[in-house]
Amino acid sequence: MRRNLFILLMTINYLVGMPLLVVVWVVKKFNRKMGLKLAYKFNRFTGFLLFFSAGAKFETEGLEYMTMEEGALYVGNHRSMLDVAVMMRYLKKPVIFVGKKSVKKWPVLSWWMRIQDALFIDRTSPKEGIKAIKKGIAFLKNGESVVLFPEGTRSKNDVLLPFKKGCVRMAEKSGVPIIPCAIKGTDDVFENNGFNLKPNTIYFKVGEPIHLDQITLSEGETASDYVKSRIEEMYYELGKK
Repeated sequence: MRRNLFILLMTINYLVGMPLLVVVWVVKKFNRKMGLKLAYKFNRFTGFLLFFSAGAKFETEGLEYMTMEEGALYVGNHRSMLDVAVMMRYLKKPVIFVGKKSVKKWPVLSWWMRIQDALFIDRTSPKEGIKAIKKGIAFLKNGESVVLFPEGTRSKNDVLLPFKKGCVRMAEKSGVPIIPCAIKGTDDVFENNGFNLKPNTIYFKVGEPIHLDQITLSEGETASDYVKSRIEEMYYELGKK
């Protein structure tokens, strides 16, 4: 039943979205801010349809830290393809996502990500990776926000994968705070069911902003390690209440 509802809603969404994509692309050519806003609204709506189809419930904490007026770097653990939709559900203004280069091959999804100025990291090319990071820094300095999942790929168990060492570089170079985010349960809604949508509770916690110029690192600890430890601490507390 849920699969049929999902297919029906996504088909309608696709049929409406294709001509809208063209309209948004044209609007963005003349007014980037308006184009980004329209694209973001549509993508947020798509996420709401996904969670509605699944019958997912949410338990959240710390959402007040997502209301910052200035730009920030949102960093989260990665459980599922739905993590992006979770971020957009609670971030009310357009943000720029960082994803793997392979996502560019996905039709429709990659088109909407591109129109949102998404950054695609080619991990086989350090030169291209540096170029993407520089673009992210420019966005942050312009007051825009960026979202990334520094594990680089989805974790298959309750152990967070190592964070890429350069995950905090955008914040270091731009001077913006890092907003740590922990997500649990999205894979139980989707991937763990053979990519069938299932009802499940999604836990989402946002921590206090991390200002890199104010933290104290232990011997041998990097800023990336510090951010990971904060997110791990939040992650293992999710669902215990």
